Formats: sequence, C-alpha cells, structure tokens
Amino acid sequence: MLVFIFIGFISCESDDDSAIDGLPSAIVNTDGPNAPARFLDREWFGNSEYLHRQSLNNNVAVYYGESVDRDIEWPFEFTESVWNFALDQYGDFGDNYLYAIYRTDNTEISNYLTYLDSPVESSVLDITLSGLEQNQATMAEIISEIGKIVEHSSNGVNDSPGEEVLKQEFNKIFVYDAFMQLGYETEAAAIKESYLQTSVGGIYWFRDWWLPLYEENGGGDFLSSFLRLVSQNYARKGDGYQIPLNAGGLIHFLSGTAGEDLYPLASDVLNIDNNDIFDLALSQAYYPNLAYQFEPLAEFVDITNNASISVSHENRGGADAGEGSKKLIDGNYGSKYLSFDGKEIIEGDFWLQQEIEEPTVLNRYILVSGNDAPGRDPSAWTISGSNDGVTWDVIDERADEKFTARGQERKFFIFNNSTPYKYYRMNITGYGEVGLFQMAEWRLETLVLLADLGM
Repeated sequence: MLVFIFIGFISCESDDDSAIDGLPSAIVNTDGPNAPARFLDREWFGNSEYLHRQSLNNNVAVYYGESVDRDIEWPFEFTESVWNFALDQYGDFGDNYLYAIYRTDNTEISNYLTYLDSPVESSVLDITLSGLEQNQATMAEIISEIGKIVEHSSNGVNDSPGEEVLKQEFNKIFVYDAFMQLGYETEAAAIKESYLQTSVGGIYWFRDWWLPLYEENGGGDFLSSFLRLVSQNYARKGDGYQIPLNAGGLIHFLSGTAGEDLYPLASDVLNIDNNDIFDLALSQAYYPNLAYQFEPLAEFVDITNNASISVSHENRGGADAGEGSKKLIDGNYGSKYLSFDGKEIIEGDFWLQQEIEEPTVLNRYILVSGNDAPGRDPSAWTISGSNDGVTWDVIDERADEKFTARGQERKFFIFNNSTPYKYYRMNITGYGEVGLFQMAEWRLETLVLLADLGM
C-alpha cells in the first residue's frame, strides 16, 4: 500500500499575465471549473517539494519538480497519448484526469495512485525523468505506471484481479500493446525482444502465455475484455474483490474471454500442479456461465446426507416435530424448521449446527427459504468450522441477504478455505425481527475432483 501525507494544494489563478486598458498587469484564469491546480504543495510518495503544473492538455496535467529542466517538453504529448489510449481501451477512470508528476532528483522508483485512493480523486503517477531526451526506458516506465492504474482501478474496482498470479506479466503485455497501438513500432519490437527473454519460476509468461493469447484473440481488446469479464462476474467485497484470482481462476476467466478452453495450453506452458487443477475446478464450479465449452474437472458432493443436526433453540414440539430441527436436513424443500425464539437472534445467541461423519472441506452450502412470512428468513449469518465443537473458525460471513421467494434455493460459495472440519455452525446474526425464525433446508457440499471419484 502506497503511503503519502496530504499537506494541501494551492491553485493559482493563471499562468499568464495580461494588461487590460492600461490597468496594471492582471491574472487571467483560463482553466475550467474542475481543472487540476496550478501548483501542488504536498508530500508525494516520500518526496516533499513544490510542484508546478507545466502543461494541461485535455485530461492530463503534467507537474514538474523544482529541479526539472523546463526545456523538457516531450512528456506533455507522450503522457497525454498514453492516457488517452488507456481511456479509449479500458473506459473511464473517475473524472478521467491524470496528474503526471515528473522529477529528476527522485529515487528511481516510480509510483502511482488510482483515482479511488488519491486525495485529488484523480489518477496519479510519479516518474523520474532519465536525461533530457525522450528515451525508450522512460517511455516504458510511463506506460507501465499507467498500466498499473488500469489493472488496479478499471471498471470501478479498487483492486487488481490478482497481483500474485499476474506477476507483473499483465503489465508487460499492456506496455507492449500501448507501444504498438500508439505507433512506436521500434520501441515495441525492442521491448518485445526483452520480454521474450524473461521468466518467473521457470515459466515464460510473456512468451508462452500472454503474447500468444494477445496475438490470437484481438490484441488490446482481449486485455480490456478480460478485466471487464472479471469485474462483472468475480466475487466482490466492498469496492474490491473478495479474494485474489489464483492460477486456476486466471485460466478460467481468460478462457471465458477467449471463448475457448485454455486448460490444454496452461498444462503445456504454465507447469500447473494438482492444486492449480483443483483451483480451476473450483472456478468452473463457482462461475459455470462463462462463455466457453469445458469438461468439468470436479463436482459437488453432498456431505449433509449422513450428518446430525442440533440447534440452540429447538421447536416447541422437539427435533422430531413437524417443524422441528431435523427438517433442516431432510432433503425436502417443502418442509421447514420453525423456532419461536427469533428474539434470541437479537441477543446474539441463535445457531444451527451440523456434525458430519468425518472432517471435510466445505466449499458450498445451500439455504432454502421457508414457506411462510419473509420476515422469518435469515438476513445475516456466519459459517464457522470446528474439529472439537469448542473452538470455532469463521470461514464465511454474510450480511444484508434477502430471499425473494418462498422455497427459494440459494447457493453460497466458500472462498479461500482448505481446512476440513467435522462440525459446521451457522450463527444467525440478523433476520426480519418478527419473533419467529424459519428455514426449509441447510445443506453442505464439498468439491471433489472427478479423477478422485474414478470418473
């Protein structure tokens, strides 16, 4: 996480003096009402200095540090061209302004802020200029930082789909694409040759994965479509993603973008192991509607069939009653469990618990609403696992949930959990507060690779 201290900014009326009708020299303001400030006085990325706006063209405000030679003008047009490329290819980024800060006495580390994190509520990059002349290294650095802004804030998501799995390799193909799209063929060829030689953990991501996908699936449109597909489908938490994409998720969503199963290619070039295959199976099961044909690698297996059920507040007629707790796991969506102690939810003491035959990883659970008043449905809960019935680990948490129909089946996926538990408890933390609580069914499922099932 980038840390900076906001000190403040000063907006000058204008850069130009003008004499009007013999009056003393006056300041004329030609900026629009929301234009970036003429001067910035703040600590940016650990560097505290007075920044002067050297250029404002369309959506790009270029600021120079105090030591930058004012005769250097090539960043004005180049930065604007790269930013406009990003806007055209990837869509809007907040107010679409880019604050581009350039220095010469800075460290060689470049930085960026997305409009979702920036105190000026616009995208920001901070670059060290290398020499007076336009050069490939600095050009590539500018494109790279804008690429990071794109990766971390496109489609209104304040997050990268998965920094660890993308490994800066998405950024490389972004840089190459930008050079190509902007007509810098010499620089594109040179950067391509450089990237072809790079590997991470023995995997040539650019050469064997990103470049073939890019060349065979529409170039830059493929990259922007990938980010858009993830933003539209992948599980969200707040303004970011619930968990980062792993290798399996990356393969699945890129397959959905390409419209073909990329598992064979991944098997050849990415050195995927059984964990990656399982993650791909999870992604296919969680997001089955992406637009490509694939043979499922796994299936969900019910683990409630031989479970026992207990509750903190039993039906008045007991567990075996017509609306007793055993109805929660009887496999009949037309029956239900009903408790008259719904008020205990407000007190924080209302739970349902299953004990299964042996410790098993929970990957998905199913809830079915009861047949009566919607105010009796749960609206918030946690799912916890335990192996002794005493110590519990929260593995899923939901709030502001709503069943829109009676007898409605809803499936909830558990992300980022690989621990097998013998006990699973659902703590009800919210409902319609009508005094009664109901639920027709609660079932637990684990995901099993078809190979492990002998299929």
